[in-house]
Amino acid sequence: EAAAMIIVMPFGHTPDRAGVNLIANTDFGSDLVSDLIPHVDANFRTLPGAATRAMAGLSMGGAHTLRFGVPRPDLFGEVGIFSMGLGLMGPTDVADYEAANAEGLAARAAMAEPVYYAMGTGDFLYATAAPTREMLERAGIAQHYNESGGGHTWINWRRYLADFLPRLFR
Repeated sequence: EAAAMIIVMPFGHTPDRAGVNLIANTDFGSDLVSDLIPHVDANFRTLPGAATRAMAGLSMGGAHTLRFGVPRPDLFGEVGIFSMGLGLMGPTDVADYEAANAEGLAARAAMAEPVYYAMGTGDFLYATAAPTREMLERAGIAQHYNESGGGHTWINWRRYLADFLPRLFR
């Protein structure tokens, strides 16, 4: 039911360092852009470019997708966020994100593909869904929201992936 694709799943838990916690650490984003994408494009039969590249993640991977995928439509034509939202870094997290990514959010809003966003009502991060969705709406970014029961679990993530993958590259 899904288009043929290569799926790359890096370990996204970069270590805390120099007082920067796991979520605020930009090492993953730097490695993604400078090392991983060029490596995959050089060693696999890819069609390089945003129209043929997507980014999705669950939990910490969802945080990486928010930070390094949503504001980079020049790299990722489609993005999916599972079980993660903005607001974990404090009361100014959403406003800080919007200010830091204004240009990228505007570019994402110009795209036809919606941001896929999924969250379980029993997820301990459920409270982050509303502010994240409101931020996407303020930015004019279309979204496909999949709210399920259950929590921060593989059962939900499998369901979200099964729903997300057939939507890609159509």
